[in-house]
Amino acid sequence: MSESRNSRICPKCGERKRPKSFKRIRGRALSYFCKQCQWEEGFARYHIRNRILLRMGYRTYKDYLKSPLWSSIRLRVLNRDGRKCKLCGCRANLVHHQRYSPGTLKGDSIKDLLSLCQPCHKEHEFDESGRKVDALQVRHSVNRAFAA
Repeated sequence: MSESRNSRICPKCGERKRPKSFKRIRGRALSYFCKQCQWEEGFARYHIRNRILLRMGYRTYKDYLKSPLWSSIRLRVLNRDGRKCKLCGCRANLVHHQRYSPGTLKGDSIKDLLSLCQPCHKEHEFDESGRKVDALQVRHSVNRAFAA
């Protein structure tokens, strides 16, 4: 059977799939990823987060972060952690989501939220080029830092 001229190759795993199952990730011009690699690249996690936020009435994650709901959740987390960074112990000014579950986004559960300082957040959330790191990698990175 010959390969379809319409199929694409995933740049991460090399699997050949029909283009319908591929998505562009992070604006990469001609890079299309298969479904498994989409999950690994974090696309699906942010897609699910955005669907939950739409159901909550927020058009974007940025709108959610500007909301009174997020302000109250953020204050609860900072107060719970004594306004100290959970990784290095210095003054925290950011709250990091480890998971984007409905309970966490609504503020029903704050166990997956961490107080972090700007340098620790930058170290765990972004790579050397300034691109966001996959949410699963961040969670593992933070857990390793806790264990140390």
